[in-house]
Amino acid sequence: MKKNQYSKGNPQLRQLLIQESARLMYEEDITQYHTAKWRAAKHVFSRGGAKFGKIRNCDLPSNGEISQAVHELAQLYEGEKMEENLLAMRMLALDVMARLAAFSPGLIGSVSSGRIKQNSDVDIHVFTDSI
Repeated sequence: MKKNQYSKGNPQLRQLLIQESARLMYEEDITQYHTAKWRAAKHVFSRGGAKFGKIRNCDLPSNGEISQAVHELAQLYEGEKMEENLLAMRMLALDVMARLAAFSPGLIGSVSSGRIKQNSDVDIHVFTDSI
């Protein structure tokens, strides 16, 4: 079966949405991909993007595409400082996790993946058998 060449939507619109979603997540500290995508769509259309017609779900970028673009922005604006911050955040996470060892802590999120940006949080999940 031949794949539909439009299965990923309009490539120009998609690229605009990737860049705007990433900018919103980096500069305005939006943390949810869904929120960033729809705010980006609203922003793109308010700046003359109506020429693309109605936005379809297939026009929206994936979370991975946005994550990569956010990471590229962070590298551009933060450079070597980003690596220093990542190391400091991972050291902090190790310290906190050692203190919480009885709760089987696990590091998740941007510090775990290495895709931090300014104001990233250290996210640690803990587990317990009872409350």
